[in-house]
Amino acid sequence: MDVNIYRLALMPVEYLVQQPDPSVRFMTASSWLAERYHPVVNSAVQGYQLHSYLVLIETRFGAQTRQQVRQTLLQQSRSSGRDPSALESLLSLIDMGLQAGSRPAGGGGGVVKQVALPLTLLLNISVSPHFSLEQEERKAQIRRMDPELELRFAELLQRGRVAMENHFVPRLAEFAPDPDRFPTSAAGGRV
Repeated sequence: MDVNIYRLALMPVEYLVQQPDPSVRFMTASSWLAERYHPVVNSAVQGYQLHSYLVLIETRFGAQTRQQVRQTLLQQSRSSGRDPSALESLLSLIDMGLQAGSRPAGGGGGVVKQVALPLTLLLNISVSPHFSLEQEERKAQIRRMDPELELRFAELLQRGRVAMENHFVPRLAEFAPDPDRFPTSAAGGRV
């Protein structure tokens, strides 16, 4: 398969830099969060949008291409003077949060699937008001959180993911058509 990895890696970056910050673009009355959360919302939603894009790449082109695009994104980050380890850490946190949400909540103190990712990001991104490295402090932060915080954060993450899918599903379908691996409806949306 002839795939231009560099172009695939550049596409989400070009798209995201043209968009308003997620705290501006996706917040509504039902998902509004105080201004002190805007930096973590912006970082987390953009990271989740990149993660969602990588999932689309894997669906379309396979796991090897996804890994190549991820590595190219990290190289682009380094080339533009940013620390690629920050992006790698963010993508790893997202993977960790999604994995936590896939385990049963049960009596073992698990986390409800819908809030596993938001909670992981709120506790682990350094610009978050709830960031902490200490286990006891993390537990205290969870107790102090507004009960609606994780749900509102989950809604913002969802909106970011949907925006990426709506924008890139039709573009990736045109990039290298393979209707068996990446079916689209006549309107260009995902089936």
